[in-house]
Amino acid sequence: MDALDGAGIPYFGGGRDLAGASQPWVADRKGRKVALIGIDGVTANDDPLPGTVNNSWLGADLYAGAGDGVPGTNPYTSSQFTDDIASAVSQYDIVIPYFHFGVEYKSVAPDWAMQGARSAIDAGATAVVTNHPHVVQGMEIYKGKPIVYSVGNFIFDQMYSAEVREGIILEFAFRGKKIVGLRTKGVEIEDFNHPRLMTDGEQASLMDRFWWATDRIAAANQS
Repeated sequence: MDALDGAGIPYFGGGRDLAGASQPWVADRKGRKVALIGIDGVTANDDPLPGTVNNSWLGADLYAGAGDGVPGTNPYTSSQFTDDIASAVSQYDIVIPYFHFGVEYKSVAPDWAMQGARSAIDAGATAVVTNHPHVVQGMEIYKGKPIVYSVGNFIFDQMYSAEVREGIILEFAFRGKKIVGLRTKGVEIEDFNHPRLMTDGEQASLMDRFWWATDRIAAANQS
């Protein structure tokens, strides 16, 4: 945080205490205030979620969540993050939570992750984006709003498969406060830490997996 502050680079999802970690990063874009909120459901998971680590499993030495007077990440506590999202919605035009959660290397989000993302929409979020699995998953439209599950890797030290070398940049288009368009731009990582935009063929292959996962989510919702 000192390094980012010194370089004038904003961040969100972490802070010098819990109050700071739960604060959104806010930007003014064409007269609209956009708030991004980071929530850590991996190394600061306070809910007993299956398929991921939690506070009791991690132990005090590995738990990364912020507290009163304790720096760290913004913990995944469902009752708290929904209140934080609702509070942000009352203050800002566009509110997008960014969840760090899910199960690594799985191409479809687990039920509990979908429930958590949907609870953010229920609290008033404009859209939801998630990450952690290291592979691109899919998306769903819930109550008319997009939830994109795992945008994959952008800069990461994994090169052993095509899936972990790929990620998605999201581009949202708004009309007023409403999202009216969503575009994806695929990214390929080279030499462990150099992202570049994909070629058309690479993007097509990536999106095949993205839509496959999206179809699995839709099928699960219908069952």
